[in-house]
Amino acid sequence: MSERLARPSRPTAVSRSFLPPTTADVASFVWPAGLLVALLVGVVPALTLATDFPPLGLAVAAGVVYTLVILVTRAGFEGLASAVVVLSVFDLGVTLVRGPGEIPVSSLSLMAVDLVAVPLLIVFVYYTGSRLARPRAGFDGRTIAVAALGLFVLWTILSGIVANGQSNLAPLLEIVQYARYGLLFALAALIVRATNPWCVVYPLTIAIGGNLAFALAQVANGGGFGLKALGETPTVILGTFALAGSEIPFGSYAGGFVGHSREFTIILLLFVPLLVAITARRSWSSRLFGVAGVLAAVLVIRTADTDAGWAALVLTGVLLVATLGYAALRDRHRSAAVGVLATGIGGAVAAVALALVVVASASANAAPAIPIPLFDTRTLSVRIEQYVVAFDVARTYPLFGLGTGNFFLAIESYGLPDLRGIHGIVFSYLAATGFVGAFGYVLGVTAVLGVGVRRFLRETEGEQLLWGALVCGMVGFHAYSLWDLAHLWDAALSILWVLMGVVVGAGIGTEAESGSTSSSS
Repeated sequence: MSERLARPSRPTAVSRSFLPPTTADVASFVWPAGLLVALLVGVVPALTLATDFPPLGLAVAAGVVYTLVILVTRAGFEGLASAVVVLSVFDLGVTLVRGPGEIPVSSLSLMAVDLVAVPLLIVFVYYTGSRLARPRAGFDGRTIAVAALGLFVLWTILSGIVANGQSNLAPLLEIVQYARYGLLFALAALIVRATNPWCVVYPLTIAIGGNLAFALAQVANGGGFGLKALGETPTVILGTFALAGSEIPFGSYAGGFVGHSREFTIILLLFVPLLVAITARRSWSSRLFGVAGVLAAVLVIRTADTDAGWAALVLTGVLLVATLGYAALRDRHRSAAVGVLATGIGGAVAAVALALVVVASASANAAPAIPIPLFDTRTLSVRIEQYVVAFDVARTYPLFGLGTGNFFLAIESYGLPDLRGIHGIVFSYLAATGFVGAFGYVLGVTAVLGVGVRRFLRETEGEQLLWGALVCGMVGFHAYSLWDLAHLWDAALSILWVLMGVVVGAGIGTEAESGSTSSSS
């Protein structure tokens, strides 16, 4: 077990295991994440389907088993940190209060991630807050990102309190979710400061990969398994497409345990680059596994029946291939460069081939308004109308907007038929929090991307692919978020905020206080 930070009060072995290690072994974060994902994706669903036990009760039992294992193995910090990252992916929780409206979009829920996020925050504050090196003084991209994203969260809270819209309850319920995003952002940054970025990226990739495996099971089943209490979305079949002689249904069912299949699509846009970054510099068998994961992601995205998802996937793929090519050119080790380039080319060719097959065999729908190959542009005018309305709302309430959740209650008064809100995350924040909140979000995300690009260009080996993958994934995420209801997708936004915390937390430096950090990537 890794050597721990010394404390003068001679703590017990169990309490000492919750101190961050002086040297970060990524494997010590991988196995707890794998255990928890196996329990939640494999054991709990299987027992739920095979027995009469309530699924939430089985999930609690799985949590107890996981806790006992990390205590017995003295992997307290690694287990707690991995649990926070893994559970941020799962839409697993209990709704306490539902908001108003014909289609309630605001609610107050106790999520599984809350049960581990708060204890981890206590660990950082009580045990290690004074032992981690303070961030370097200066005004740089990280400072801008933290300040801007902090402003956005604060302004969302203030907008909820002011509540210019017709409900005081809906914005107050949404405040909790945005405070949760801020907490996950801070915890991810602190974990990275205490260890290294891979200690967050590996558990996150394992968690999304587990959900991808379950999504493939949903595809093979032709629909969901009815595990709504565990986060599975109800099955809605819109049609079928042919693949290898089989008719595969598409609709809103193949989302793992994160929720709607389109929410899982935007998560896969973050997952694919991370998977490639992890496998590209490893063995050829790992690279083949990475290519297989990319193919699985492409298939699941196809079942979501989203043209915006296709477009964002193409954009992410182009950026990722360019990233791998640049990294291969700068790599001083020829064998590693060949492997990186082969992973990129192989994954791209396989993904494009599968995409062309499923698109060519898809059921024909009505002709698009503007003929663009592979994409349906009939909803373009609807999106533009929504964006115009968002600006109208912001002009009326420039400082605080309507308050998060209130736009859905007043949407018909603006002449929009869709009761779910604005398809575009920035525009939805503009209507909800006014110009100040939207500016904070845009500036914060831009600063995070700037930090990631700078690190990618500066690194030559090791973490270079990671920073490139993070940038590619976030660009793809926001490209898709401009066309769909991403502001409603709690699991997807939780993952985004975790990854932004990784970017901000990396490189702040803890060596002066806790020794050098090593990674195994």
